[in-house]
Amino acid sequence: MAARLVHLARWVGAVAFLMVFGVFVAAVFMRYVVGSPIQWSDEFVTIAAMWIVFWMSALVIRDDEQVSIDMLWAALPPSGRRIMGLVSALFFGAVFAIAVPPVLDYVLFLWRTRTNVLEWRLDFVFMCLPLFFAAVVLRCALTVFRLLSPSWRSHVTHGPDARP
Repeated sequence: MAARLVHLARWVGAVAFLMVFGVFVAAVFMRYVVGSPIQWSDEFVTIAAMWIVFWMSALVIRDDEQVSIDMLWAALPPSGRRIMGLVSALFFGAVFAIAVPPVLDYVLFLWRTRTNVLEWRLDFVFMCLPLFFAAVVLRCALTVFRLLSPSWRSHVTHGPDARP
């Protein structure tokens, strides 16, 4: 079930990216070839790109696919990796969990305001932020659960670049 949802989320992200690319190319064509710019294209591309980044980061990209500098992680033995993974997951999970209510409150407050050209409500535009924050909290909780389970070694020793 989870694999199907991730697969669907990848497709949604891919289609959104194609839409952004298509609108961007059409906007360039209309502006520089036809001489009649599309007024809403910049706003749409900006909003859609923001949604793509947060959507994919929240639902598709795994922790081991994130860009990271892991020299210290690679130098540690498995027990050190476990401690480092637990500390970082607990810290970032707590920080993002504390941030979820005020971020959600602010995004919900934005219902009064609309974008300049498309006139989309800003609460809908920025709803990707609480979604992302909640996904980070969930991922951190899953990491803590995995690293406290009896099979914790398999989560820190999958290879030289293994990540929890």
